[in-house]
Amino acid sequence: MTRDKLKEAVAPLLGLLAVALVCAVLGYLTANTRGAKAPGAPAPQPEASLVQGTLSAQTSDSITVMSDSGTSRTYKLSSDLKREQLRAATFAEVRVGDWLNGGAISHAQSVYSLTGFVLIPKELLAAPK
Repeated sequence: MTRDKLKEAVAPLLGLLAVALVCAVLGYLTANTRGAKAPGAPAPQPEASLVQGTLSAQTSDSITVMSDSGTSRTYKLSSDLKREQLRAATFAEVRVGDWLNGGAISHAQSVYSLTGFVLIPKELLAAPK
């Protein structure tokens, strides 16, 4: 009697195994292996270049920077290049809505004393995306 119960338990498992085997064989036989290639390695990115120095030449689409060590490097400017310029400004030029980043030190008569700031006028800020 235990043998009959064992047959009853094993029979569904064998059926499931047979179906899995048939599916695996059919998947192998119908797979499209023609033209299938592994993806290639990504193209190498150009190495980033950072130089600090003085502008020594300029055209409409390039600049040349001379470093303090005397080496120069020319950079091509992309058409969508964002340009920024630092210049002296007074606090009277600050308007509501401008972006302001300040530097401050502790002060005995107030919480902090502003020692410098970077100002980007509201009209130059990028619109939110």
